[in-house]
Amino acid sequence: MGNYWLHITYGEKEQRDETHRMKRQAVKEQLVNRGYDGAFVETEWIKGRQ
Repeated sequence: MGNYWLHITYGEKEQRDETHRMKRQAVKEQLVNRGYDGAFVETEWIKGRQ
Protein backbone atom coordinates (compact mmCIF):
# COMPACT_ATOMS: atom_id res chain seq x y z
CA MET A 1 0.00 0.00 0.00
CA GLY A 2 2.95 2.35 0.56
CA ASN A 3 3.81 2.50 -3.15
CA TYR A 4 0.20 3.37 -3.99
CA TRP A 5 0.23 6.42 -1.70
CA LEU A 6 3.66 7.44 -2.89
CA HIS A 7 2.39 7.34 -6.46
CA ILE A 8 -0.65 9.47 -5.61
CA THR A 9 1.48 11.98 -3.70
CA TYR A 10 3.98 12.23 -6.55
CA GLY A 11 1.16 12.63 -9.08
CA GLU A 12 -0.41 15.42 -7.04
CA LYS A 13 2.94 17.21 -6.82
CA GLU A 14 3.43 16.91 -10.58
CA GLN A 15 -0.03 18.38 -11.13
CA ARG A 16 0.66 21.30 -8.76
CA ASP A 17 3.99 21.96 -10.48
CA GLU A 18 2.34 22.01 -13.91
CA THR A 19 -0.40 24.34 -12.67
CA HIS A 20 2.26 26.64 -11.22
CA ARG A 21 4.19 26.68 -14.51
CA MET A 22 1.02 27.52 -16.45
CA LYS A 23 0.07 30.37 -14.11
CA ARG A 24 3.61 31.71 -14.14
CA GLN A 25 3.69 31.66 -17.95
CA ALA A 26 0.36 33.51 -18.08
CA VAL A 27 1.65 36.22 -15.73
CA LYS A 28 4.86 36.53 -17.74
CA GLU A 29 2.86 36.95 -20.96
CA GLN A 30 0.77 39.69 -19.34
CA LEU A 31 3.88 41.52 -18.18
CA VAL A 32 5.54 41.23 -21.60
CA ASN A 33 2.35 42.58 -23.20
CA ARG A 34 2.60 45.55 -20.83
CA GLY A 35 6.11 46.28 -22.06
CA TYR A 36 8.36 44.39 -19.63
CA ASP A 37 11.27 42.43 -21.03
CA GLY A 38 10.78 38.67 -20.63
CA ALA A 39 14.38 38.14 -19.50
CA PHE A 40 13.92 40.87 -16.87
CA VAL A 41 10.82 39.12 -15.51
CA GLU A 42 12.69 35.81 -15.24
CA THR A 43 15.64 37.49 -13.52
CA GLU A 44 13.38 39.12 -10.95
CA TRP A 45 11.63 35.81 -10.21
CA ILE A 46 15.02 34.19 -9.65
CA LYS A 47 15.97 37.00 -7.26
CA GLY A 48 12.67 36.55 -5.45
CA ARG A 49 13.36 32.87 -4.78
CA GLN A 50 16.70 33.55 -3.09
